[in-house]
Formats: sequence, structure tokens, C-alpha cells
Amino acid sequence: MSTYVEVNGTSRPVQMASAELSLKQRGIANAVLIDTASAFTVAEGQRVEIGDGVGVIFGGTIDEVTCRWMHPTTLRYWSLRCVSYEQITSRRFVGQRVYARQAAGDIIKDLVTNCLTSEGIDVTEVLDGPDVGPFQFDYETVEQAFDIIAGAAAMYWDIQYNLHLRFFERDTYAAPWSITATSSQVRRMDGAIELITDRQKLANRIYVRLGQYLGATETESYPGDGSSTLFQLLKPIGAEPTIRVNGTDKTVGIQGVDTGKDWYWQIGSQTVEQDASGTVLTSGDTLEVVYVPLESKVLLGAQDAAAISARATLEGLSGIYDTMLDGTATPTTQQQAEDQADAYLQQHKEPTRTLSFTTAERDLNVGMAITVNLPAVGLA
Repeated sequence: MSTYVEVNGTSRPVQMASAELSLKQRGIANAVLIDTASAFTVAEGQRVEIGDGVGVIFGGTIDEVTCRWMHPTTLRYWSLRCVSYEQITSRRFVGQRVYARQAAGDIIKDLVTNCLTSEGIDVTEVLDGPDVGPFQFDYETVEQAFDIIAGAAAMYWDIQYNLHLRFFERDTYAAPWSITATSSQVRRMDGAIELITDRQKLANRIYVRLGQYLGATETESYPGDGSSTLFQLLKPIGAEPTIRVNGTDKTVGIQGVDTGKDWYWQIGSQTVEQDASGTVLTSGDTLEVVYVPLESKVLLGAQDAAAISARATLEGLSGIYDTMLDGTATPTTQQQAEDQADAYLQQHKEPTRTLSFTTAERDLNVGMAITVNLPAVGLA
């Protein structure tokens, strides 16, 4: 089977071409084109398709191009480094968009319609998926938004060589054959079938640290000591406080911004400070600070009792594997945190198992689910 390379739809003589494709990462490809008569040029950004006569192996755009001229002849070699079409989503912003809880696929389609205009993205292979959200985006890239939505839905996404965006579940695309002890599609000459099992990412109880939010109003009182002008509060301040001395309201200003006030504060700070010209409080004075604090919260988002029990039986210990997810940026609501935790739990409640084998078949594609029945390595 001969390899071909097309640049912007035109076939070019090729010396070599290779591609590496994987789920959750952009595909990459390299090719060297032969230009014997200095008859064509190649530029970064042009579309590239690589195939082998059976089907298309790679589709994307040129990230980097090198022209090597064999002076003084007319022979030139064009070396191309290419990326798959997922790269498009990294150079387009979402802007400021808010989505109520709804089907994940509907949000994906709306982002394509409104944020990937003129890119030629087809959405016919975008599945609905579960309801997720709400989401509030503030100029994330489309790639980041897709990752957040896919993570909440426990789904996957990619962009195929034909610019078809796929948003799919683990079992959406089935491989045309399975792996067994007698599979003819698995090449024996290249060594053993290898299974690696590790628990480094194992997590069966998921917590999420939520971002800061405005809590309930609190009041704190402190006596003076004749020297202190800076008073430490129990929590960070979230809004302008009311400050009283011996029951009398005092003027307040923002530290480093305002002047001529009795007391100063700053959002996120746990201190209030008296103006340098003020009378220092003595033991007979009482400072009262009424403020809305910034609170933070750790939420138990999800756990799997059966997975914990199975692990406890195997190990003879508790079987608990805790993981903390960072929700200080996204999610910002408890519902989002629970979605994120549940999606992470479904992907990590069992040890990671990686199966490696070699095949010469051309009918597999990234994202396919392949059935494995190999009792010899513990997969059956």
C-alpha cells in the first residue's frame, strides 16, 4: 500500500510520512515531500491529509514547514510537522457565556455554532450525553470548554480528518474485532501482549474543594491594648465591613486606595488597620467589626461503596483511596462539583490497566472500544 500526502487537496510526491494518534491528545504527523523541479510551495496553516490507499490516516494542518534546497539543482525537500484539527479549538475563545443545566451535547453544539464560525466543523456525531452544568465561561478557549464539559459528562471528544467533531461515550464506537488468545489480527512476531496494571490514579472517594463564596454576616469584638493598630479577624473579608469603637460607627476605606478614613480593610484580607492619625485603643476600648466573610468549602462529591469494599477485601485494609479535586476555578457550584466528582470517579475507581499489542490491521480507529478476553493476563 502506497502512502499519499495531499496539501490543500493537491497530491504531492512523498518521501516519507508518519502519524501518531491518541485519545485526549492532539494527533501529530510528519512528512517529507519531494519537489524535483521547484514546482510548488508549502506554507504553514495549510490543510494536510495522509492516507495509505486503504483509508485516511491523518487529517490536520501544517504547524511548521522546512524547505531544504539542494543548491544548485531544482530539487527541494519540504519537511512538514502537522497537528490534527483539535488545534483549531485552542486558538478560538468562548467569550462570556452562561449555560443552564442541560444535555452536554447541546452545549457542545452551541459552542461550535457561536464560537467556531467559518471553521467547517460538522456536529452530526455529537451525542446528547447526560445533563451537566450550570457553566459560566469567561474567555476560556473552546478546547478548555470542551474539556470541562466532557469531564463533567464522563465523555470524550475529538475532531476527525474530515472535520467531524465527535462527542461520544466510551462504548459508542466498537472495534470490528476483539482480542483473544487466538486472534489472527494480533501479530505474534513482535513479542508478547503486555498488560500493565497500576493504582497510582486509583480514587474511590472524591472530594472537591470549592472556590470562595460570601458567607453569613459575622460580628467580632476585640479589646484594645494601648499599642495595637492592626487587628486580626477569624476569616477573610468579602465586602466592606462596618467598624465601631465603643458602639460608635467609624469611617472605613480600602487599604492602599483610600485616605483620611478611621479604619482600612482589603478584600480577602483577615486584618483591619487603624489610620496612623487615630487614637490607639486602650484596654477600656472595644473594637467591633461586622463583616461578610469569604468562606471556602470541601465537598464530598462522590464515592463508590462497592469499589471500596472490593479493594478492602483484596488488600485487607480500609480500601479507601481519597482524592481532592480543585474546584476553585471550575466548578463554582455544588452541582458542578458533584458532576465533576462523579465523572472522575467513574474513570478512576479501578486501577488503570494498559494493554499493548501490535497489529497490521487498518480497521481500528482512535476512540474505538475493543473487547479483550485474555485469561492469561487476567482479562476475561
